[in-house]
Parts: sequence; structure tokens; C-alpha cells
Amino acid sequence: LMASYCASKAAAHSITQALRAELQPSGVRVLGVYPAVVDTPMSRDVAEPKQSPRELAQEVVEAIRRGEEDLYPGTAEHAYRNFVAHPKQFERQMAMRLHDATASVATH
Repeated sequence: LMASYCASKAAAHSITQALRAELQPSGVRVLGVYPAVVDTPMSRDVAEPKQSPRELAQEVVEAIRRGEEDLYPGTAEHAYRNFVAHPKQFERQMAMRLHDATASVATH
């Protein structure tokens, strides 16, 4: 259910890194933006807290002004730190959340 979505995110991350390296000599900066759940039609059935598109846009503009390379806006920063500290535990938690979410959708 989420494999292709996750693969597309991994590809986006990889191209972000590659473009950053390729464009750096010309002075072009590339910002990778890795949000958690944004309040969009895609996330309408997601129960957890969502970041508004406006808040996300504000964080992106601020990150560009600060010259950052990667941004984990809203609750994504906490999730990223958990992933870095305990990758296998994080993977299991995400798998369980996906299982719970799909079980919930299947019963409705």
C-alpha cells in the first residue's frame, strides 16, 4: 500500500542530494523538505496532527533564508531524530502504524 509512495520519496531524496552536488558550483542551493503529515486532500483520513500548508510554506521560506540544506518541518523533526537514533525500532513503529491505519480503513 505504501511501498511505491515510500520509493518515490526515497527517489526524491536521492535526486535532491544529487542536484545539490551538481548545482553547488554554480551557486544554486537546493533545499530538501521532508514534512510529516500536511493537511491536504491526500491526508484527509489521517487522524494525527497535521501541519497546515501555510505553516509549511512559512517554514520553507525561513529555511531558505537561513541557508539550510534539509528541513524537517513541524513534527517531522522529532520523527527524523527517532529514525536516526533507532532506525529498526522506527521502521517497526511505522509498519505498525500502517497496519493499524489500513485495518481501520478496511473496517469502514
